[in-house]
Amino acid sequence: MVDFMGMMKQAAELKSKMEAMQAELDNTEVEGVSGGGMVSIKLSGKGEMKSVRIDESLIKPSDREILEDLIAQRKADAFFTCGSNRLLKLMQRLGKKHGIPGQVAMEQIMVCGFGACYVCMRTFEVDGQRVLRRVCRDGPVFNMQEAVGW
Repeated sequence: MVDFMGMMKQAAELKSKMEAMQAELDNTEVEGVSGGGMVSIKLSGKGEMKSVRIDESLIKPSDREILEDLIAQRKADAFFTCGSNRLLKLMQRLGKKHGIPGQVAMEQIMVCGFGACYVCMRTFEVDGQRVLRRVCRDGPVFNMQEAVGW
């Protein structure tokens, strides 16, 4: 004969263990570090972002705190940059990871301004293909995820 009372007791014990595990998960915090410690992201055990830390050498200190707060609060709806290649790569990684689109301005590498000299040619990756674009004629602002770099 089936022991229904025993099965109910086991189910109650299992429920209790699951609740304890859930509580432990709620109190767990994990940290992911990249770039030799230059970027750090803390998540709750449920995968909710708690904080983002970006090393000051990557961006201006005043901008770093604003950027970290916006990402952690999920309020960054787009990234814009015209800085160094290192900053572009950082913004691309953060944008890709958090699903945040962005744009990069590249006007600082133009010479003639109308496409005759080809000095401003840059490589972009569009739909898996590498393409060359003239910054002065096709830009100077581009989709950040398509930019290969300087």
